[in-house]
Amino acid sequence: TTGVGLTSLAAGTVDIDTVGGTTIALGPLAGNNLTISAGTGVTLNDADIASLTIDDATSVVFSGDFSTLDAVNVSGAAIDGPITVNGSIQAGGAVTLSTALAGATNDADVTLNDALVTGASVTISTDNDRIVFNDTVAAGTPRTVATSGDVLLSDVVVISGNAMVGSNLGNVTFASTVNGDGLLAEDVLTVQAVTGTATFTGQVGATSAPALTVAAVNTIFDYAGAGNGVTVGVGGLTINGQGGSTRFDGNVLSSGAVTIHDDVVLGSSITIDTSAANAAISVDGTIDAQTADTQGLIITAGAGPVTLQDAMGSLVRLASLAITSTGETELNGEIRSTGAINLNGATNVQLGSDVSMVAGGAVTLNVIDGGFNLAVQSDDDITANAAIGAAERPLSVTFRTTGAGDDVTVGA
Repeated sequence: TTGVGLTSLAAGTVDIDTVGGTTIALGPLAGNNLTISAGTGVTLNDADIASLTIDDATSVVFSGDFSTLDAVNVSGAAIDGPITVNGSIQAGGAVTLSTALAGATNDADVTLNDALVTGASVTISTDNDRIVFNDTVAAGTPRTVATSGDVLLSDVVVISGNAMVGSNLGNVTFASTVNGDGLLAEDVLTVQAVTGTATFTGQVGATSAPALTVAAVNTIFDYAGAGNGVTVGVGGLTINGQGGSTRFDGNVLSSGAVTIHDDVVLGSSITIDTSAANAAISVDGTIDAQTADTQGLIITAGAGPVTLQDAMGSLVRLASLAITSTGETELNGEIRSTGAINLNGATNVQLGSDVSMVAGGAVTLNVIDGGFNLAVQSDDDITANAAIGAAERPLSVTFRTTGAGDDVTVGA
C-alpha cells in the first residue's frame, strides 16, 4: 500500500490490514482515525488526523510531522521490529511507542532522530532492547514531552548528542539504565519535571557518562547496587530543585562540577567524588539521612572547592560525615552525626555562618577560619590538627566532650 499525494480519511475509522505482507508507505494524511495491521514495514509522513493505532508491523518509521487530536499507539505483541521517529509526533492524547521483539540485540530499538514527541503522556518501551536519542539540539525546551501526564522510558536509554525529556504536569521515569553512546566528546541529558518527580531507577553513565541536568520537584536516583549510581562527564551533574528534595541511593562520580540547588536525602551511605577532575561540589539545601543514624556521607573533591550552604543531619541525623578537599570548604549551620565527623582532609575550612557540630563519634578538624562562632560537641575525642583562626579568627570557639576520659587535642 503506497500513497504519494494527500489522503483523506473520510470514514470514522479507516483500517488498513496487510497481514499478508505488503509494505505500507503513506504520503500526507488528513481526517479521522487510522488503524494499521501490517505484516511488514510501515512508513508514515505528514499527518493531521484524529488518532493512530498500529498493532502489527515489522518496523514503523515516522518520517514527517505526524499530528493527532487523540492518541498515537504503536504497541502490541506483533510489533516485532524497530520504531524510528525522524520527524515529529504531536498528539492530543497519549503517545505509546512499544516494541515487543524479545532479546537484547538492538533489532527492536525505539530511536528518536532529532525528533519532537509530545502527548498528554508519553510511554516508550522495548522488550530488552534500547531507547535511543539521536538529538543534536543545542538548547531549548524538551523534545520528548508529556503535556499533562507522565513520561515513562521503560528500557535502556542511550543518549547520542543533546536529549531533552520533560513533563509539564507529571513525572518522568527512567526505568532502566541511562548512558551516552560514547561516540561524541560528551552527550548531554536534560530532564524537566517541574511539577513532578524525576526518577532514575537504573545506573546513570555506567558505560558512557553523559552530562546530566535535572529540574524537578523531587529527583530520585534509585540505584543502590554495585558500582556508582550516577557517573557523569565533564559537564557534571546539576539539580535544580523545585521545592522538594533529591535522594541519592548510590555513589556519585563526576568528571565535572556537582551542583545541587535542592535539599538532599541520603537513601544509602554514599560518596560524592569529583577528585579526579578537582571539580567543585556545591549543595544549597540541607543534607539529611533518610533514616536517623543510618546513612552517612563522604565528600571528596581533590583540589576542588566544597560549598555546603545549609545544615547537615539537623532534621534526620547522619551516621557519619567525612570531607576531603584541599580547596576551600565552606560550612554553614548545624552538623549532626551519630558517628564520626572527619574534616582532617578538608585543609581549608571557612565558616560561612555560625557552625555547630554534634557527634557521637570522634571529631577531627584541620584548618578552620571565618568570622563566626564555632561550637563542637562530641561523645568521643575532639582533635584539631591545624590552626584555627590563623587567617580569620572565629568570634568564638567552643569544644566540649561528654564521655569520661575523652580528650580535646589542639595541634597548632
